[in-house]
Amino acid sequence: VFFRTNGAITKGFEQDVGSRTTHYTFSTNTMRNSMRAYSGAGFRGPPKSSETRYVFLPDHGRDYLLMKAAATHTKVETGPERNKNPSDYFGADVSAKKLKIYHPDFIRYLRNRFLRSHTMQTKFRNIYRPSTGAVMLLAALHTCDQVEFSVTLRNSHCQSVVCLL
Repeated sequence: VFFRTNGAITKGFEQDVGSRTTHYTFSTNTMRNSMRAYSGAGFRGPPKSSETRYVFLPDHGRDYLLMKAAATHTKVETGPERNKNPSDYFGADVSAKKLKIYHPDFIRYLRNRFLRSHTMQTKFRNIYRPSTGAVMLLAALHTCDQVEFSVTLRNSHCQSVVCLL
């Protein structure tokens, strides 16, 4: 099982991180930001393969809107992604089977119990969450019997985790 996040660029790094992606973790915001930030490095969007599963990290309502549109093969109804076609991000073969979402209670658990932060004592406590890479790594640690952590760094952000079940 190969987890990736953010600007999951494998081209040129195959010897270090391989080229497969079985689970791509993202929020709509981090995906769109990565598409802008890493376009110069060749990142055009999430990996598209028959084995890739898209794991939404629910940040905002826009994540649910994009997931619904992808599952129903319709355009996004409202918000910043309004009228965007999810198949542009996930490929024409996207289906409900390929879409996953972290349970909000798991994110709350990571935030409140596993990754304690002084931010939880400030006015920003309601918007604080672990980074996308941290959620991906901790999900792998909670799920897999063995985890090999291969890192490709772009601006100090982890992008790859290999999980052995």
